[in-house]
Amino acid sequence: MLAIGHMDSDSHSALLAASERASLTAPAGCGKTELIARAVGCRAKGRQLILTHTHAGVKALRDRLRRLGVPTGYYYIDTIAGWSLRYSLAFPKLSGLETFNPQSGEWGKVYEGVSRLMQVSTIKKIVGYSYSGMYVDEYQDCVLPQHKIVLTLAEIIPCRIVGDPLQGIFDFENSVVNWNTDVITNFPAVPPITKPWRWSNVNPQLGEWFKCFRQDLLSGNAFDLKNGPLRWRQVSPQEQRTVCFGLANAKGSVVAIKKWPQSAHKLASALRGCFTSMEEMECKDLINWCEKIENATGSSRAIAVIDFAATCLTKVSIELSRIRAKIVTGDTSFDRIQKHKNVAQCLQAVMLCHDMVLVGRALDTISRIEGSIVYRRELWNEMKRAIANYQTGDIRLSEIAWMQRSRASVVGRLVERRVISRTLLVKGLEFDHAVVLNADALNAKELYVAMTRGSRSLTVLSSNSVLVKPVPLDMPPV
Repeated sequence: MLAIGHMDSDSHSALLAASERASLTAPAGCGKTELIARAVGCRAKGRQLILTHTHAGVKALRDRLRRLGVPTGYYYIDTIAGWSLRYSLAFPKLSGLETFNPQSGEWGKVYEGVSRLMQVSTIKKIVGYSYSGMYVDEYQDCVLPQHKIVLTLAEIIPCRIVGDPLQGIFDFENSVVNWNTDVITNFPAVPPITKPWRWSNVNPQLGEWFKCFRQDLLSGNAFDLKNGPLRWRQVSPQEQRTVCFGLANAKGSVVAIKKWPQSAHKLASALRGCFTSMEEMECKDLINWCEKIENATGSSRAIAVIDFAATCLTKVSIELSRIRAKIVTGDTSFDRIQKHKNVAQCLQAVMLCHDMVLVGRALDTISRIEGSIVYRRELWNEMKRAIANYQTGDIRLSEIAWMQRSRASVVGRLVERRVISRTLLVKGLEFDHAVVLNADALNAKELYVAMTRGSRSLTVLSSNSVLVKPVPLDMPPV
């Protein structure tokens, strides 16, 4: 193991690029994306395989490589899951692949299949010919089956891994790697990076404070938010909206972070379109709604259309309550309906004809209800796009939606300037301003990730200014 000391970014990059096996600990905001990009740029010979855990991480790495002008021929980027599925699809008999669209527990079989593939001499040669080395980012989130694949690849090509155990917020998985016993024992540690680059030019005081904050978290010490270069407020749930409204006019991008998806969507609705609620990349809600609408017929489909619209837009559930009630009771005569008569007519057409185009028209009409605002824009727009691309009998609506999300996972998606999100979804992303809502509900790792998202300002809302968030950690010293 190398002695730990001060090194600049270029030295770190060169050291990592020259290593056959190495692991590097990188706290939030210390430039690990830049480091990996520069390390890839150090290697003018051969192509590097770059793997990470999330699609947001793929986009961040790709954007940084482009910004640094690293030729695309130098690298291939994917998620660990995506790369594993791609190899399993290429050799389905050898891998034993059972589905092209694995869900939840089915991924374990994909990883087992890739591990088997990596034992085949021909596959090893293909990997060796394809890549001259590899980098794995966000390694603290890898599960043991993924770790097994990386260990096998490390026997074929040089492998360097980067991560931060304090950002391991996917540790609800029972089989997540242990940094000390699984990582450092197989990948010798190189000097960590510790300079808080994210804040150095815009809020250096906050960046330096995070270094102390991190150590307090690791040691389980109490920390007083009143004494930090941030804004702390003790507020009721109702007052959270006031704080968010105040930040809506801030210069730059803003993220408000909640713990649970439904509370995030509910807050976005209450903020009347000032913020939009971020969807998970898989967007299970989109797939479920596509199936519900497509499988329904007659009045059931009309009700599903109303309910979907109410999920994405304000005022819909109230404004269309009478029309919905009539449909539920089987009364589809809308002659006496005056308010939103155009919506009623569109829904009547949906009930009489199975054409998906009519569903799109009904949604368009509903969206024009005076005063209604779309607060789940990503979900709404993806549904509209899926319906527009739908061809009766060729492919199911849910399959179209799945393909749309798959493409978005590769090319990246636009993150809006004002978002309500969850810690799991914003990890790896950076905003100008961050507000952490209900900080008391977050564990230490979630709190660290959430609080380090904003580069210019941080607002924390909790019931107490003095928090103690001990972390039972498998952490190397930093």
